[in-house]
Amino acid sequence: MRRPSRIVVLDCGASHVSVAVFAWSGESRPVLERFVTERHGADPDEPGDWAAVTGRSLAALGRREKLGGECVMAVPPHLALVRFAQSPAVDRSRREQVIRFEASQHIPYAPEEVVWDWQEVADDGNDFEFMLAAVKAEEMTALCRAVEAAGFRPGRAWPAGLALHAAWRRSAPATADGVMVADIGARSTQLLFVDGEKFHLRTLALGGDSVPRAIADEQKLTFAEAEAVKLRIMQDAAAPAADSPLHDAVQRAGTNFKHRLALELNRAVAAYAQQTGAQRPAQVFLTGGGSQIPGLADVLADKLGVPAGAFPVLQGLQPTDAAKTAVQLHGVHLAVPAGLAGMPEDGALNLLPPAWNAAVTFRRAQGWWLAGAAALVLAVVPPYWQARARERSANLELQRLEAALVPLRAQRAANEATAGEIGRLGEELTRLQRLVDARSGWAEFMADLQNALQQVEDAWLDRLQALPPAPGETDPTAPRRLALSGLLLDVRHPLVKAGPETNARARQLLELFRNSRFVAAVEEERFDASQPGLLRFEFVLRLESATPL
Repeated sequence: MRRPSRIVVLDCGASHVSVAVFAWSGESRPVLERFVTERHGADPDEPGDWAAVTGRSLAALGRREKLGGECVMAVPPHLALVRFAQSPAVDRSRREQVIRFEASQHIPYAPEEVVWDWQEVADDGNDFEFMLAAVKAEEMTALCRAVEAAGFRPGRAWPAGLALHAAWRRSAPATADGVMVADIGARSTQLLFVDGEKFHLRTLALGGDSVPRAIADEQKLTFAEAEAVKLRIMQDAAAPAADSPLHDAVQRAGTNFKHRLALELNRAVAAYAQQTGAQRPAQVFLTGGGSQIPGLADVLADKLGVPAGAFPVLQGLQPTDAAKTAVQLHGVHLAVPAGLAGMPEDGALNLLPPAWNAAVTFRRAQGWWLAGAAALVLAVVPPYWQARARERSANLELQRLEAALVPLRAQRAANEATAGEIGRLGEELTRLQRLVDARSGWAEFMADLQNALQQVEDAWLDRLQALPPAPGETDPTAPRRLALSGLLLDVRHPLVKAGPETNARARQLLELFRNSRFVAAVEEERFDASQPGLLRFEFVLRLESATPL
C-alpha cells in the first residue's frame, strides 16, 4: 500500500469542481496545502454536455490557480453505479469467478459498455461481502478527456461514496454506535451507513437543485435566476424584504426540501436496517453544498430522532494557514477530496477506462525505460553468433507457444459466448425485477393517498383516472399523469358554502399528496364551493419518472 508524498485530488460534482493538494509526512493525517472550488452551476433542466462544462470550469480554475498534473479523481454519484453483494466465503483463487458472476447480475449493462471494479467490505470466514462499482465507459472516457484538456492527467478514479467512507474512517469521532453521513449534492444525495467495520452506500435522486427548481417554477424564473435568488436570500446578503413574494417562495422551497429529504432519509434508514439487519444510525452527519440550507440539521434531527450535525472533516486533516480561509468558505465540499487523499497507490478499486490505465502505466514506466535504454547502449554488445542462436531459439519457442494457444483461443471464444448469454439473462432479470417493483409501488402509492385523506378527515376521492400522453408525446419514459377529484365535507357548517377553514384543509390535502415520493408535482388545481357544506376539488398528479409505478 504505497502512497506518494504529494497528491493532487479532483472532485467533479454535478455543479462544481474542487481541487485539493495534500502532502504526506510522518504524521497519520495528511497536510492540506491548497483547496479551491469553482462552481459552474450547470442547469439540470437544460440538455448539454456535463463533462464539457466541467472541463471548461476546471480549465479556468487551473489557469487561475496554476494547478495541473497527475491527479486522483472522484466519480460523482450521478455517473457511478454502486451495488453491494454477498456470497459464501470461498477460496481466494475462486473469488474472482464469484465476483464476475455477481457483477453480471448486479450491473444492468453489457460488459463492454462499462468500466467496473470491486472492493472488499467484510470477510468473517463464513460470508464474503463486497462492493461493486461501475460507470459507463463512454461517460467516463468523456470526463477523462475533458479533465486532460484542462491540464490534469487522471491517474486513478474512485467512486465519490468510497472516498466519503475513507474520509469518515480518518476523521470519525469516537463512537461505538452506527452513523449515517449524508453528502447532499446538487442532483443527488449520497448516503454512507457505517456500522463497525462494515459500510453501505445508497444514492437518493434528490439534491439541493430541487430548491431553485421549485422557485423557478413558482416565480416563472430561469434556473440561474432562481439559484441567484436562493443564495441571496439564504445568505441574507441584500435579500428582498421578508414579506416579499420572492422571500416567501424561497422559504417554501427550502422548507419543502428539508421535509422531503427527511422523509427520504427515514425511508432509506428503514430499507438499510431491513436489508442488512443493522441497527438504525444513532447520529447523522451532513456535508455537501445542499447541507448549507438554514435549519436543515434541526429538521433532520427532529424527524429522524437522532442528533444531526456537520461532518467533522478537519479532524482528519492538517490545513496550512494558506488553506484555512478556503476551508472556512468551502469546507462542505472537502469531505470527498479528503478521502481521495488517503487512497492507496496500489491494489485499490479503480474506475479509469483501460486505455487511460495503460497510459498511466506507460508514463510512470517511461523514466525507467529511458534509464534502461541508456544502460543498454553503454553495455558490451554480445557476439553476433550468440545473438543469432538466441533468435533461432526464440523462433522455435514462439512456434511452440502458437500451437499451445490454439485450444485456449477456442476456449476463450466459448467463454465470451457464455458471458453474452449471462448478460442477456441478467437484463431479463432486471426487467422482471422492475415489474415486481412497479406492482408494489402502486400499493404504496395508494397507501400514501389513503393516509393523506385520513389526516385531513372527512375527505374522499370519487375519481382516479390515468390521463393519456400529451399530443405528440412519443417518449415511453415520460412522467405519467393522474386526474383525481373528490369532496371535502364541512361537518361544522353543513348548510353554508365552504369557508377558509375548508379551503385550508384542501390545501393541506394537496401538500400531503405532493410529499409522496411518487409525486413530482400537483397541477391544474380546481375547487368548487357552490354546494353547501361541501368543497369539490379536482387536480392532476404528475408522477416521478424515476420511481417505478
